[in-house]
Amino acid sequence: MSDPTDGNMDIELGVLKLFRRTLTRAADDTDDSSSTELDPIRTQKLVLAGVRHFGLEDRVTIQWYLDGDMLPRLSETGDDVAIVTNAGYDEGPFPTEEEVYRFYTEELSNSFPTGETLPEILEQDPFEWLETYYRAKDIPFSEVYRTNLEIYLRLRHLQQYYDPDHSRESLPDSDPATVADDISDATMRMKTAMTRYILFQSLGPYVTEFDRIAGQILSEISADLDSDHESRSNHKILISHLGRFYYHAIWEPIAARMGYYTVEAPSQEQLDDTRSSRVKQLKLTRTRFFDELEKLRSRTDEFGIRLETRTERLPRINPEESGLENVLSLDMDELSGEQAAEG
Repeated sequence: MSDPTDGNMDIELGVLKLFRRTLTRAADDTDDSSSTELDPIRTQKLVLAGVRHFGLEDRVTIQWYLDGDMLPRLSETGDDVAIVTNAGYDEGPFPTEEEVYRFYTEELSNSFPTGETLPEILEQDPFEWLETYYRAKDIPFSEVYRTNLEIYLRLRHLQQYYDPDHSRESLPDSDPATVADDISDATMRMKTAMTRYILFQSLGPYVTEFDRIAGQILSEISADLDSDHESRSNHKILISHLGRFYYHAIWEPIAARMGYYTVEAPSQEQLDDTRSSRVKQLKLTRTRFFDELEKLRSRTDEFGIRLETRTERLPRINPEESGLENVLSLDMDELSGEQAAEG
């Protein structure tokens, strides 16, 4: 068992375990909800809601990363971590488990951005719900996050459309040609939104290349609307690989850039550790892009789709580029506004 006097790291993990364990209990004890519905996305947001409600933001590491505001150490709160209590700490007071439990079962809707109760949050699809969360909360890089989610959801809908075991009639936006246009439109809006922020100045060409690649794949399969069972399965596989390419080659480096410049942590060591992790991701951006492109190309070749790319001039991403140090002085209010990129 961790010694709660060991420093900031143990306090952070102890705080996170307090909220996560109590959230699990609250979900199981509340009518119309269950802890089995606590996926990573909504767990992050719900734990964050509790942390903020009790004013403990300075005790944990928070960054704007893959799915918005996130707690990167949430998965590390295992059995060897002690829950924080007010005994032995001068930095308190910390809420009791019963206070946290009451927050999740009785008070959540009063302070949560979407105004929903725990059962209302957990009854929804996590990614569809994330759209609601983004709309309800004033977030930095809002258009970048929203267009990313739009791309993801459109790809998922299209994958379901071509799933031979899935009913097409139940899907929104089920016309493949329309979905393909929507994805292209969202990709271009993402790139436009990114130009407003100096920290994305080298990542735009990667977004453009994704739009080119996605357009070729979706154009090919969208022309085959009345495909048989085998063709539908093949189309589903292709879209799945396109989604993987998008997530790892495009979205992860964009999110890593945001995470590096927005992370706040209880100690310099935790701040440095998180930034170091993002630096490693950013240094591998170009290499990862070509690795993922090769995997995607091997699939498209199997199905007779020859990808035409223009990747010779894709830049390497330097984690700390000239001028980006100014981003560190920006507060979250500025980032959530209509910021224009400065030269």
